[in-house]
Amino acid sequence: MRRMERGFYVSLDREMEKGTRSYYRTQSNGFIPNRGLLVVDGSDFHGVSLSEQTKLPIAFVMSSKSVAFSLDARGKLRRGRPPGYHFTFPIMSESVLHGVTYLVDANGQHYRAQDVTRLAPRPLPADVLPGEKWIDVDLGAQSLIAYVGVEPVYATLISSGRIKDELDPLKNFETPTGAFRISSKHLTATMDGDHAIDGPYSIEDVPYVMYFELAYALHSAFWHNGFGRPRSHGCINLAPLDAKWIFNFAEPPLPVPWHGVYPREGMPGTRLYIHGQTPQG
Repeated sequence: MRRMERGFYVSLDREMEKGTRSYYRTQSNGFIPNRGLLVVDGSDFHGVSLSEQTKLPIAFVMSSKSVAFSLDARGKLRRGRPPGYHFTFPIMSESVLHGVTYLVDANGQHYRAQDVTRLAPRPLPADVLPGEKWIDVDLGAQSLIAYVGVEPVYATLISSGRIKDELDPLKNFETPTGAFRISSKHLTATMDGDHAIDGPYSIEDVPYVMYFELAYALHSAFWHNGFGRPRSHGCINLAPLDAKWIFNFAEPPLPVPWHGVYPREGMPGTRLYIHGQTPQG
């Protein structure tokens, strides 16, 4: 049917045997020897549903090596255990000790500000109506916050387009900035391309795809766990659980059992605001 490259992703149907050989059948009715495949489970990372009990600002720890600190009876910092990659906590206060800025959680644990990504609320854009849904993406913080009017309801980390060299179009995959609307929603879509630097790629059945400008989309990325840092060819990568939440949140709703839907009169796509400077690298 086609030649597969290392790093291609196929959507599997079932495992089958023919004689002494085992194969996986793909959703497109192809067959691949199972010894040539590595099954990917996807990241279990997800963001935070916000409420009266859980409010912004919050922070995500960005390294498995980062540690939390506590203050002893004499007011000195004591090193604790690493809370873990993508550990999330509400920011209750901020302090500066010995010239280092720390963010403090509800239990008094201190985290170096340089070790975390901080998410804070943004003001309501002028063109958003009271009670209207909208999505804010900050490329600088590699974050996404969903709102209903002035109320933030969900916050998480994303991976936008990488910039290896902003002056070289072959190494600059920066996600476009500006004000957009969701232009279509699809339960899955196949994404592929061929870049001189990164080589060809092909990913079947990418889940929860929400296009907003040409081929740019918000979508699930089950093939990495680097959320909070640029990783994509320009799209906005979301962890699978986050992509599902945002897909169900964003307008227009997808009727059962439809596979895709487009905005229509009386039901426009949800507003999407993308801003900030993407970290290079």
